[in-house]
Amino acid sequence: MKLQAVLALGAAIQSASVAAVPFEQIPLADHVPSTKAPLPQTEKYLIELAPYDTRWVTEEEKWKLKLDGVNFIDITEETQAGFYPKFFTSNAVQYPTKLPHNDTIKSLSTKLDKKNMQHNLEHFTSFHTRYYKSQYGIESATWLYEQISDIIKKSGATAHGATVEKFAHPWGQFSTIARIPGQTNKTVVLGAHQDSINLFLPSILAAPGADDDGSGTVTILEVLRTLLLSPDIVAGNATNTIEFHWYSAEEGGLLGSQAVFSNYRQNDRDIKAMLQQDMTGFVQGTLDAGKEESVGVIIDFVDAPLTQFIKDIITQYCDIPFVETKCGYACSDHASASRYGYPSAFVIESEFQDSDKHIHSTDDLIKYLSFDHMLQHAKMSLAFAYELAYAPLVQLIYNPPLPPILQTHEKKPDKMDYSKELELAALTVQRASKLTKSILAAVDKGALDKKDNTPVTIADFAAQALIISAVHAVFPDDGFVGEESAAALRENPELLERVWGLVSAFQNDSSHNLATPSSPEEMLTLIDLGGKGQGGPKGRIWVLDPVDGTATFIQGQQYVVCLALLEDGEQKLGVLGCPNLPVGATEVHEDIVDKDGDGQMVYAVAGQGAYIRPMNYSSGRTVLEPAVPIPKYPADFKTSDIRFVDCKHSNSTNYEKHALVASKLGVPWPAAVDLWSAQMRYVAVITNGGGNTLTKILQKDSYRSCLWDHVGGMLIAQEVGCVITDLRGKSIDCGLGRTLAGAFGLVCAPASVYLDVLKAVQEVVGIDSQI
Repeated sequence: MKLQAVLALGAAIQSASVAAVPFEQIPLADHVPSTKAPLPQTEKYLIELAPYDTRWVTEEEKWKLKLDGVNFIDITEETQAGFYPKFFTSNAVQYPTKLPHNDTIKSLSTKLDKKNMQHNLEHFTSFHTRYYKSQYGIESATWLYEQISDIIKKSGATAHGATVEKFAHPWGQFSTIARIPGQTNKTVVLGAHQDSINLFLPSILAAPGADDDGSGTVTILEVLRTLLLSPDIVAGNATNTIEFHWYSAEEGGLLGSQAVFSNYRQNDRDIKAMLQQDMTGFVQGTLDAGKEESVGVIIDFVDAPLTQFIKDIITQYCDIPFVETKCGYACSDHASASRYGYPSAFVIESEFQDSDKHIHSTDDLIKYLSFDHMLQHAKMSLAFAYELAYAPLVQLIYNPPLPPILQTHEKKPDKMDYSKELELAALTVQRASKLTKSILAAVDKGALDKKDNTPVTIADFAAQALIISAVHAVFPDDGFVGEESAAALRENPELLERVWGLVSAFQNDSSHNLATPSSPEEMLTLIDLGGKGQGGPKGRIWVLDPVDGTATFIQGQQYVVCLALLEDGEQKLGVLGCPNLPVGATEVHEDIVDKDGDGQMVYAVAGQGAYIRPMNYSSGRTVLEPAVPIPKYPADFKTSDIRFVDCKHSNSTNYEKHALVASKLGVPWPAAVDLWSAQMRYVAVITNGGGNTLTKILQKDSYRSCLWDHVGGMLIAQEVGCVITDLRGKSIDCGLGRTLAGAFGLVCAPASVYLDVLKAVQEVVGIDSQI
């Protein structure tokens, strides 16, 4: 358990379940821990203090942060492994609103024995420390594993498939997972962390860790024993599988739980709920504050429906009430579950400010704890496990409801993973962003003259060459559609030399071994793969715009590096690199730019939600930073909430008619956000960066938009809950060549107000709906 974070800046991560796999109990024997030796203390560790907020620190700096009350997740191993968290925000789990097992649970609760908890905790705290890198940590984990094994063996559950397994880690102390199989692979998890730490000298001083988290460890151990007194649970007759987790290395930055839930995500484990029990025994702080004894239900950075269910559990099955409290980002192992897309919750011993202050020291002792209070946590945990063991736990879709005429526009999750394509696209866009930003730096320093437009030309050609080179090397059979052809380079040797000089500088770049052209001629050939690509309704086609917004690029304003994948004319993924979009920006403006940093990236895979991450290429790092989900527009988004994103100086749109649309809707005009780049306008909508709706009424009816100005951005906007059609209400067909040939203008708006916007547009333009 960490002290309250003072740097928690992000929004709570919405949780979700993944599709259930055919029923089978998945052994952990397939888990292979990292073969890398533990990093020496002189090494740097990448920690995440909050969404968007990462920092490289030494081991000593980690402990200083904890002493200062700062929470963090150590994500070093995760990024070295090349696997990144996936957050699916569109789905949630329906938890019971009625608790039908009252009599059974209350009968079982009478068999919870606080003497068992005391006996186990006395032995558990007898180890000098449970520091995860120490021999004591291994010995204490081994003792705990033996107690768990003994409980399961004596219950007879092993005959019905119950298991207890060691989850190995490279630092020594292992995590332990006990699994009680049910009739399905839907799984409910109760967790605690077994390690302890003395922050002053972790490898030397005693760390009894009675409350943190010896109390939670023995609490769920006693719940396991009592739950296995139920013959139906032992026989595997429950609907769902139940797991008990005792994590290693929580104190090091949630290392053990991260490894477990990363493994679960990679193996598509269907985790429906996770409850963390970290510090369950200290009540004196509450009493000293003159407050009623209670348990503290954490309400920040948790799954809201699951948390409400736990409140109902406490009300029905505990003898004391709950109080709502907050602990900040990454305050315990439930954060690892959330980070990998699983619904999680956390209940602590009291309001956070009244919790045990003896932790992380030699004074975290049993004498300060109340086993009567721990018994209340045990009652709650037992009821949580039993009620959910028999609950349907159906998946809910929280997308805003659409009228039947719009349902054909909804995107469904793809059966294919596209993780390889996504990682390649993200790394490729990040590298191309690095190139374009270097050109801007050269302009600022006077090395390039922006008056002759040379910087824009070089950026377009060089970025297109790098993007196509990287993707073509991995997917040689895929097609491309890009804005540029190499004709101008073939006709201008001086320009060719300048572009090649920039591209060839990346031949020694170690950005995940992305391919780079080996010669000027290969570079020209690769550029032409995009410039001469025709698109169409069949096959896999990568669509790219190396610099969308050239006019603002040269002014050092907003622009986008765009890459998207079409498959048989359907958008499958989109990645938009925004090198000048400041991290943490709440609004998107041309002149508010990230001069010192590397900007941000937004991306999506069809049906899997939209995400945003900071880019970090100027530091020389070659990995992707962690990403966080972008919230969907809510179902109660109102017409009065509409704020338009537009481009006053666009030659292809009718700005005056856009004003009439705003007037009909009764919303503010001029547009709240004015941006030159077409893809940047999508970014403003995607991030709700000052605007949320855009339209494109054409100046000339014959005009058709270029494919690369919209593909990718449209997909990501759909993933945050927008509906996108042309002005007639027809879906956008991306398989008609190099343009959106079948689309007459465009409407992009949050689903709940889309029909209102479309109606206003059609009234202004004078056309009838053809939905």
